[in-house]
Amino acid sequence: MMCARISMVVILCGGSLAAQDPGRLREWFEGKKVTVKIDMPATKDGIDIYPERSPPLDFRGYQSRIKNYGVAVHQGDSILITKVLVKEKLIEFQLGGGGYGTVGDESGTSVSSGYTGPSKREKDLESQIRNASGDQKRSLERDLDSLRRDRERANTYNRAQAAQVSEMARARIEQKRKEGGSRFNVRFDQGVPASAVSPEGLMAALAEWVEFSPDRQSPPTASGSLPMLRKGMSRAEVDAILGPPIDVTERNEGTIRVATAVYDVSGVTGKVDFANGVLLKFLYQSR
Repeated sequence: MMCARISMVVILCGGSLAAQDPGRLREWFEGKKVTVKIDMPATKDGIDIYPERSPPLDFRGYQSRIKNYGVAVHQGDSILITKVLVKEKLIEFQLGGGGYGTVGDESGTSVSSGYTGPSKREKDLESQIRNASGDQKRSLERDLDSLRRDRERANTYNRAQAAQVSEMARARIEQKRKEGGSRFNVRFDQGVPASAVSPEGLMAALAEWVEFSPDRQSPPTASGSLPMLRKGMSRAEVDAILGPPIDVTERNEGTIRVATAVYDVSGVTGKVDFANGVLLKFLYQSR
């Protein structure tokens, strides 16, 4: 069987269990950067992509979200992949936080002005006016007018204060939207196929709208299945599987001594990083 080798502890072989592991999909993408080829809306609703349809982009929904929420990630921006989440019928590819509107984000901008209606004193005066006449009635009416003016001034002030607070909240949320990232929702009508739950499959679905860095590109195909390594292996265990390395370079990263060993594996170059002698990550590359 022809198998594509890909880096960071993932070997992709058709519909194998490794290719269908969402955990390894997250390991491949999360914490890496991509460059977007399209403006992305400032909302957790993001952009809907349907790889099985033509055209795959829901352009009407996309336009509506840009109009309603503005742009959080602009075309050409480089941004961090913060989460890849596989659900029953979609894969969420979240960038820069996944978009504003997730749990914990502020939602409302409208603030009540706390309108005050007629007081008991006003109602009592209205009742007395109905039974009064002459100078007494005019005096009661003046008192009532004064109370109404005071109440209306208070209500006007409260409305102005509420409007100011609402505008401040609107501006604050708008800024947070711009800083909250966005996401691609890769949707499938009959459920997410196994082929999509792989770095190659997801990158292919997003290739028109996302530019992946060279070290995240899907590698070319190699014949046969390459040896599978796992994090935590010792240098001796890796050498026993791949043979002696053809080159080793070492460097310090803080207090950790990192060694990069290069192996020749059936015509493919394998690069393995060891942190204090323990496997941290590895990458297969064709020559």
